[in-house]
Amino acid sequence: MSLDWINPEDYSFNCFLLLERFQFQMILGRNDAEWKRNMGIALHANPAVMWYIKNRCPERATIIDQLVADTPPCNDMDTIRKRKLV
Repeated sequence: MSLDWINPEDYSFNCFLLLERFQFQMILGRNDAEWKRNMGIALHANPAVMWYIKNRCPERATIIDQLVADTPPCNDMDTIRKRKLV
């Protein structure tokens, strides 16, 4: 998702640690297959962020578990970085 005025490379995936519960509810309500795959890859690579989101918004924990279960772990850091930016 492009936000033309924001360069996603300027931000860490850890910015998710600053979001509010209602934001997680909106974000995790997406039904876009490519987004789900990218988010699953990013969460695999960032277990602390995954843990935080699941505890901050427990009603979406099953969605997070499904995102991670549906995507295999990726060890290629370049691929992980690119998935975080999408």
